[in-house]
Amino acid sequence: MPGEAFLRGERVVLRTVESEDADLLQRARNDPTLREGLLFHRPHTRSQVEEFIEETVEGDEDSTNLLVCVDGGAIGAVNLFDVRRESATLAYWLLPEYHGEGYATEAVAHVVDYAFDTVGLNHLVAWTIDYNEDSQALLRRLR
Repeated sequence: MPGEAFLRGERVVLRTVESEDADLLQRARNDPTLREGLLFHRPHTRSQVEEFIEETVEGDEDSTNLLVCVDGGAIGAVNLFDVRRESATLAYWLLPEYHGEGYATEAVAHVVDYAFDTVGLNHLVAWTIDYNEDSQALLRRLR
């Protein structure tokens, strides 16, 4: 696993994002089933993804960007961004072939616990596309 393990669950490990993860992030940003929920409406080149990793992931102190890993391989991400005054926005995604397995629920629950218990946040904001009922159900199951 390229990145440092940050949080561990029963089935998932959340680790830091590294430059070696550009292929995965480009795949997610260009996947038609994920693109709309990620708010990416144009294709992303490898250099654009590498720039994102350098500027946003490695250089943004107002965010926590973690990859969701199962059996050593990255399958998605959970992010806290716009962390300000005890509040943040939560975002997450998994590659489509891993939907419905409970990995997102476990990963997001660990990041929510981290946000409240370790970072000291009092408020998290998360939203979904109106037809994404699975994501809405995931959010209802949290704390």
